[in-house]
Amino acid sequence: AGRTRAKFNLMQVDYYPEWEVFSPDGLVEVDDFGGRIGLVEWAAAKGDEPPLNGLHLDGQIVLACDRYRLATSPLIIPGLAEPITVPSGILGSILKQTGEIRMGVDAWGHLLIMPDDTTQIMTVTFGVEYPKVQRIMSRDNPACVKVQKAPVLEIMNRAKSFAGNDRFPLMRVFLGKQSVSVIMNTSEVGTLADVMDTPGYCDHEYFEMKFTPGNI
Repeated sequence: AGRTRAKFNLMQVDYYPEWEVFSPDGLVEVDDFGGRIGLVEWAAAKGDEPPLNGLHLDGQIVLACDRYRLATSPLIIPGLAEPITVPSGILGSILKQTGEIRMGVDAWGHLLIMPDDTTQIMTVTFGVEYPKVQRIMSRDNPACVKVQKAPVLEIMNRAKSFAGNDRFPLMRVFLGKQSVSVIMNTSEVGTLADVMDTPGYCDHEYFEMKFTPGNI
């Protein structure tokens, strides 16, 4: 490049694993695999903490949990012999644009994926048992509430913006008396309160929950 010259040393490839094409025989079709993973992997633990930094698949649902947050989504995998956990953050970005894929598990516990006829993906699975967290997400709750997502996000985001530069903001959420209320207090600005009516739901006394705005 003109007067500039550079010399680069090559990396040693002796230990680089060579790819071996796997047979598509025995793979099963799974619909919206990447989309379902994308819905839950935000709740997986960050860093090196297996199996909580992974996505758990049991053939019926996919779930992720970092001890503070738990997210689940239906994901039917026909014929999955036993539950598996795969590292998070490596499949969602690759597969989020795909619809139906073929997948399976080999004899060594690797997850095998074919999003199309010419592409193959293989990833390890964790050999550590995943905590039994499914019961936490029980839907047998008589005091549930159904609301439109957009208005709820609007008042949540308004409270989050109100927090400003507060390092430890606390969002208080109240359910009860046929309403959902959000209150944000900050030492610098003041107090913001938003109320959304929920006719026919939450017909009980107020129940308070506290969140950090980023999580909720």
